[in-house]
Amino acid sequence: MQQSKTLENISREELSYALIGLGFFIDYRGEEGMEDSILKPYMQTYLNLMARLQGRDDPDLDELRSRAVPDTPELRAACRQVLPRWLPRCEKLRVYRQAR
Repeated sequence: MQQSKTLENISREELSYALIGLGFFIDYRGEEGMEDSILKPYMQTYLNLMARLQGRDDPDLDELRSRAVPDTPELRAACRQVLPRWLPRCEKLRVYRQAR
């Protein structure tokens, strides 16, 4: 009998794959017209799992969305390169800078 896994004993690689799938699920459902209010718990879960994977505190989706981010060449590059598409602009910029 296989033992069920908890978040603590899932490998970083498995968690990374799950995040990719969850991110694309949210993108797909959003493009298909699913309401933001329905997708919001999935988006918050994605952000929480990503933060835990990186050793950060859980961010708040509404707070991230409300952050003003000046339109710069760096932000435009981040928006083109960082997936999933629904991520708030400030989070895309953070991920882009971290990768560089």
